[in-house]
This record gives sequence, C-alpha cells and structure tokens, in this order.
Amino acid sequence: MSHPSPRPLTSLFLAFLIPFYASLAARAADPAHVLFLIGEDEYKSEVTMPGIAKELESRFGMKTTLLHDKNMTSVWKPEAGKRLNDMPGLEALKDADLLVVYMRFRTFPEEQVKSLQEYLDSGKPIVAFRTSTHAFNYASGDPLAEHWNAFGARVLGAPWIHHYGHESSTDVSVAPGAEGNPILSGVDPSFHVRSWLYQVRPEYPPKDAEILLIGKSVGPSQKPEAERDLNPVAWTRTHPGGGKVFMTTIGHPEDFEVPAFRRLVFNGIHWALGKPILPESAKEKHGSLQFELQDGDRVALIGENLLDRERYDGYIETLLTLRFPGRGIRFRNYSWAGDTVRIQARPLNFGELETHLEPFQPNVFILAYGMNSAFDQGVEGIPEFLAGYTSILARARAFNPREIALLSPITLEDLGPPLPDQSSRNRILAEYRSAISGLAREQGCRFVDLCDLSPQGSAEREFLTENGIHLNARGYWRAANRVLEQLGLQGPGLRLEVDARRGSATLAGKAIPKVERGPEGVELAVDFPFLPPPMVPPSQVWRKGSDKGREPPGCALLRVEGLEPGKYTVAFNGKAPELTLPSEFLEKGVTLPTPFGAEEQTEQVRRLVVEKNQLFFFRWRAHNGEYIYGRRSKSSGDPDGQGNAGNDQFPAEMAEFERLIAEKEAEISRLAVPEPVRVSLRKKDDPN
Repeated sequence: MSHPSPRPLTSLFLAFLIPFYASLAARAADPAHVLFLIGEDEYKSEVTMPGIAKELESRFGMKTTLLHDKNMTSVWKPEAGKRLNDMPGLEALKDADLLVVYMRFRTFPEEQVKSLQEYLDSGKPIVAFRTSTHAFNYASGDPLAEHWNAFGARVLGAPWIHHYGHESSTDVSVAPGAEGNPILSGVDPSFHVRSWLYQVRPEYPPKDAEILLIGKSVGPSQKPEAERDLNPVAWTRTHPGGGKVFMTTIGHPEDFEVPAFRRLVFNGIHWALGKPILPESAKEKHGSLQFELQDGDRVALIGENLLDRERYDGYIETLLTLRFPGRGIRFRNYSWAGDTVRIQARPLNFGELETHLEPFQPNVFILAYGMNSAFDQGVEGIPEFLAGYTSILARARAFNPREIALLSPITLEDLGPPLPDQSSRNRILAEYRSAISGLAREQGCRFVDLCDLSPQGSAEREFLTENGIHLNARGYWRAANRVLEQLGLQGPGLRLEVDARRGSATLAGKAIPKVERGPEGVELAVDFPFLPPPMVPPSQVWRKGSDKGREPPGCALLRVEGLEPGKYTVAFNGKAPELTLPSEFLEKGVTLPTPFGAEEQTEQVRRLVVEKNQLFFFRWRAHNGEYIYGRRSKSSGDPDGQGNAGNDQFPAEMAEFERLIAEKEAEISRLAVPEPVRVSLRKKDDPN
C-alpha cells in the first residue's frame, strides 16, 4: 500500500517544527507501528480511522496497519453459540507498538480475542474512541461474555451506560486541574463537537484515571440529573496489563473536522507511544475528512436506477447546492436506469461515457451501482461486480477528480402481505453494500450507506418507495439528507447562541453585531451561511394510515440564556411558525424547524434544479437521437436516401438547450444564496 510523502513545510513552520521532526528522524529507521481495529456501523470509523492513519504516516513518519471487521454490522441481540464477527490479521498485534480501537458490539471468535488479550498482557498502550466502551457483546452464557463484555469498564475505564439523544451535541472544556497535561498542549480550552454526550458518571471513570476534558450536553432529549450534568469525555489511565490508555467518548465523523479534537487525538497517540507531543505553536488545521465542493466544481452523477430517477425530484443535487452557495457548482446526471458496472447498453452511435463527459470535464464524481447486479448475479457475482466497478473508477480517474463518492443501493421496502417478503433480497443487497464499502476503502473513495433510510426511533415507519424498489419524493429527501450526513456536511454548525440579559448573540462562535433587547424579548438579524434543506414532502402512505405531514428537519440549534420565565414564540422574518416554547427549553437548546421563513426560496431552488435536469436530459438523451447521433446525423452518410448525408442536424436547437441550461444554473446559483433572517423571540401573553 502506497502512501503520500510528507509535503514540504514553509519556512515559517520549519522554525517551530525542526526540533520535533529531528526527533522523528532519529527514529526513522524503526518507525512506530500503529494498528487500528475498525468494527462499528454507526460513526463511519471506516472513513475517519484511515484518515487518521494516513496522517500518522505522512506527517509523523509512523507505520500503520488497518484491520476491518468483515461484518461491520453491530450485534445488538447476540444469540447463544453464534459469533458473527471476523477480523483476520490480528496476529499483527505481536509487532504493534500501539493499538487504536473503534469498535461496537463485536462477537469475535476465541482465537482472535486471544490475540488481543496477549497484546494487553504485554503491557502495550491502547487508544480508544467512543463506542469502544461497548466493543463486545457476547450472548449470555457464552464463555467469552463475562470477560470481554466488560472490556470497556475493565480496560478503558467506562462501560456503555446512556446518552442524551441523537439530536443533541456537546460543549467540551478542560477539566479542572488538567490544564498542564501534555496531551492538552495546543488544544483549545473549550470547543464544540457533534457527538452526543455519553454518561459515565457517577461510577466512571475509575479513581485511577486522570480526567482531561469535561462535556456538557447541548439540547439533550432529557434533562440530566444534577450530578450527571457534566461527564468526562477524555481521560488517561493504566489498563490491567500495565499499558497506557487514552480514552475519549468523542468520535462522531464531524468531530474529526474540529481542529481541537484532531489535535487531542494526535497528542493522545504520541503520549501513548511515549513520543514528544507536538509543540504548542504547531497549530492543527482542518483535515480533509469532510467532503467539500469548491468554486467552479463540476459534479457528475453516474449510476443506475437510483440516480437516474433522482432527476425527477432533485433532492441530492439541491441539498449539495444549498450547502455550498455562491460557488458556481454545476451538476450533470449521466445515470441510466438499466446500467450495471459491466453493461451499459446504448443506442447506435450514442458514444461511450467519456464522449459525453469530455465537454463537461467533471472533477467530482458521485457513483451509485449495485442493485441491478445484486438481482442479476446474486452474492456469487460480487467478485465480477467489484472488477467492473474498479474499471468504472479507473475511467472516472482519467478526469483527475478531486472527490469520488460511492453510494450503496437502498434496502427494498417491505410492503406487507400479499406482496413477497424481501428479506432474502435484502440480505444480498447487504452483501453488496459491504463489498462497495470495502471497495471505497481500498480505492480511497467516500462511501455513503443508503441502506434502511427510515428515521431511527420512529413509532410508525413511513413508506419511502413507490413500489418497494423505486424511491418516492420522501425517499429521495431522506436519501439526500443521508448523503449530506455521511459526507460530514450535516450537524450543529449553525449554533445560534443568544444572551437576552446582555443583548448579545453569536452564530457558530462569531458575534452577531446587532441585537435588539426589549422587555418582551429580543430581535436580531442573522446571516446564516447557507439555506436549510427544503421541507420534507408529504408521506404518500403510512403504516397505520396516518400522515405526519411536512415535518421539518432540524437545521440550526438555538440556545437562549437570560430570558424571564415564561413561554416564548420564535418567529423568522415576521412569520411565526408553530414554535412556542418555555424559557427553560430555550435555555438548554432547541433544534430550529426549517426552513425558518425560507420555504419558498428553498423549494424554488429545487424546482429549478429539476427543470435544469430535464433540459439536460433532453439534450443528452434526445428523443430524436436518430438525427442527433444516429443514421441521419452528419457523420453517418445517407443510408436511407433522405438526402441528409453530411448535414449538421439541428445545430441551432442544440445550442439553445445549452443556453437554457446555463440560464437555469445562473438562477439556481443566485437563489441558493441566503438572505439575512430576522429572528425574534417574544414572550407569549397566554398564561397557559
């Protein structure tokens, strides 16, 4: 496996880093070997851990090994006698200097956990993230259950207890007395992360642990008990085998984009290895883990049915456009419903994919294959599928793209009797999902898991397809939000903090210049950096015949301190949505409904995206293709005697398509830029 070489540093940074890199050079002949165990299905560790590993190699000259569980699915309800996970290669632990763990609910065979126990008994160090507090989940009665299910408490210093809700996030600050700890060198004294807070108190971490950071839940689904309002989120200790432990319950994929957390991670790894900590002057920068569209990017969507039908609703393109406003980003959808990675049937003289990509010159690719191959070839066809997908990726890389994202197939929807049970087909699709995830890791691509788009924790499961296989508008809305979420583009970045008593406010940590304070509440003008997504379309059918209507997604977190007790109405641009909340709710933080007064604007952007895609579709896949690229085009002679040999058919009309598409794109770009929003909080007179 090849890795990028270190980039040359500027002279400014050399002045600070030469002593540190000199110490690394002295050890270059015997670089530290860091081994990663990756096995969880909730926090994209298969993306974040390879990113950390690459940086350990390119920045710090370390050697890394990545081991992935063959079955990333967490075992929630283990069955006696069944061990469903498998992580080959654990014998490499014998040569590892440091073990980094990001796992959740594993049931490895005995010989594999034996290798892990031998590593721990040798007194070597361990660094662990978030769900590793519940890394194992053997069935009751399994001879491995008692020892390994207690791995979190026994080795790391905390088990799984409780968290404060997936919609919440966490404010992090340095623990009292930890200010001088070397692991905190260069780490901001306070910062915010997307991870919802894990409860570990009052019993954990143990007294032998040194607590480094404390977390406070922001917008919890339930109010923590007073003594558990604050919980440690990072600490060190010594495990029973005598080795160092650096443990953090932080680890959401968005957290790895926070410079303070990234600095903490690298410091913790160096501390565990007994290596010099980075000098405080070497500031941590944002990493490349988060997907980003840049000015003038050209995005090509290529795949089968999933992306082909996306042009009818346009939610994926719309949400990406809204997330990066004012950047002149262009999209083209080259998907074709019946395609597979091996076969792309086209009309006569239509041309290869490259023929159509060449004028556009895409530098970002979003690819979605798998369902057609899964149904056509089954699990036995996965090797051929991967070979074909690798060929597709090679063709895409001929355009030197900056980003490539692979989307998994969706899960077939169970429509209930008398229609067939889809369990067997979904098991095949799950195998393809795992294969695509592995291919993305090997090829250095992003991966987005679109299996099971239904929202977690919903009492009634909505129908998201028209017929079990083709997403409806609501399904594409959920798919688009999943794409943004797993590309690291959703989260609590829009945190609106208001101090009503002082008449001050901040958005994402930046001060808002003008806040008007009055006896009944506050008003302020907010420049949001991007528009929220469109409202979710109405559900067509619900399990029990109900329709929850146009439920708004969460977009921004609002927290208001210093309000007089009572109920308050929150309004945007003078329009009062049905959002009346007691002051204590506003004080702990609430997720704003969207699109906070921008419903028409965001929906208009989506409609324009759909109209633009329709124009491009008729330009690219013209219904009268016989005259555009077929036997009656200028390049095909005069086979039927119609006198069309050498004629350039419809040049003016084809040019008109390009003009109309450009006009739509200009309008989309203009409308996608947010306008200032006037937010008001008024005390409600109603005593009830």
